[in-house]
Amino acid sequence: MSPKSSDETRIALQLELGKGTTLGRGTLNGFYKKISLGIQTDDDLVLFIEMSHYNIAFKNQKETGSISLGLALKTF
Repeated sequence: MSPKSSDETRIALQLELGKGTTLGRGTLNGFYKKISLGIQTDDDLVLFIEMSHYNIAFKNQKETGSISLGLALKTF
């Protein structure tokens, strides 16, 4: 979803919920959640922050998470 906030910019929002599995690592699988929020310019350049949470047990951790900052260029 990316509604216009002005004539030149959009607010980009993505929400994800799903189930993930690994290849070649045995039976590692579980649910994940992700949210991404960004600003898209008139030149289709997107600056975003993304937060992910994985409910996949690996070694001594029952769950993991990450926070990412990114820059993307929309080309289609």
